[in-house]
Amino acid sequence: MRISNNSIVVISIILFLGGIIAWMISCGPLALAFGIKKEKTCISCHEEIYKKDANLFYLHPPFQNKKCEKCHIRAQGEEGSDGSWGKILVRPELVSRPDYLSEHTLLLQGLDRDAVYDMKIISRDMSGDQIITELRDIIPSRVSNVKTEDRTPPVISAVRNGPVVKRIFLESIIFWNTDEPATGSVEYGLSPQYGSRTALDETLKAHHEITLSGLEKGKVYHYRVISRDLLENRSVSKDFVFDTSKVLSGFPADTQTTESELIVSLALKRSDLFILDAALGLHIETTKPAKVTVEYLKVKDADISGLLSYSGQDDGSSGEKRKLHKPEFRTGKELCIDLCYECHPPDILGVSHPVGVSPKNGGTNIPEDLPTLEGGIITCVTCHEGHGSNLRYFARKKVSREICNSCHDNY
Repeated sequence: MRISNNSIVVISIILFLGGIIAWMISCGPLALAFGIKKEKTCISCHEEIYKKDANLFYLHPPFQNKKCEKCHIRAQGEEGSDGSWGKILVRPELVSRPDYLSEHTLLLQGLDRDAVYDMKIISRDMSGDQIITELRDIIPSRVSNVKTEDRTPPVISAVRNGPVVKRIFLESIIFWNTDEPATGSVEYGLSPQYGSRTALDETLKAHHEITLSGLEKGKVYHYRVISRDLLENRSVSKDFVFDTSKVLSGFPADTQTTESELIVSLALKRSDLFILDAALGLHIETTKPAKVTVEYLKVKDADISGLLSYSGQDDGSSGEKRKLHKPEFRTGKELCIDLCYECHPPDILGVSHPVGVSPKNGGTNIPEDLPTLEGGIITCVTCHEGHGSNLRYFARKKVSREICNSCHDNY
């Protein structure tokens, strides 16, 4: 088959024009000049950051390979063999209290203040009965009960003693209530100076029961109750008395179980949310002793429009700002802790500095060059760079006493 000279000329012109068009598309300014839009990438807006960190000696592979979405964008689907996309199941976080108690107080650390969470409270009693209570659309920053600056001690009320009972020893139960979760102890003795104190019940609860044991028969005992709330605000009741002259022998029916155990069916009486420093607190009360697990899942990221959502750059045609960052943009604890554990799980990582917590007072002061989440929450990124470092382990400072002494005085 012979090809005419005219056909050869036509084919050459087509190939030449195709090359020109391809070159124009790859050239940003010319592409804009001809109204050809080039797809935006992370580096097209954050080129200075990339150039600065690309010269580091140790580089994080996703950054080195320009796979920014590996860390910064939450995967929304997984491609199947047929080309379809299926939803990835996001596992909820779990916080458990294994003791069988009628009241539990839990602190959920590292939550994004303005994100939206759903929660499940799973309560199971000693007989195996289980109830599940769902709390939806919780935004930590909108919780009104804030205890961070609380200087008000708990209010003590309904103080009384139960009957004096002869079991192995002579004993009686002291009951009282507080208007907020608090610890409890009782001072008691044969005079208003007391002389004895029970062990501290460190369980934070509103309904208190403590047994006084080893009492002497035929005596008048003085007692008072003491409670402290989450912020160590202390309350002490007035003096009360009871007489041990009248003693019930054996195990009377009304003293074999505590008040909270007399109700047979398991149900949730209350679930109160509060804020303590950077943590979301949850006070749970059930109708009978139960162990509790709380599942919480972030269902919507915080609204970051105006901060990260817009590049402020012109797209070359309309003059409008283009929305670049996706709704599934990782932030907070998810970016700085959870994501790290996906590749470096704790069971393989071994001994590591605690994360997801804020420092306690006394000798700990985190400097500004070691970043934390709001409220001083420590994350993996506090001590390790995300893109890379000139130091091993992507460390922000030399891995020695230097980095420890940055926060801990006289380490």
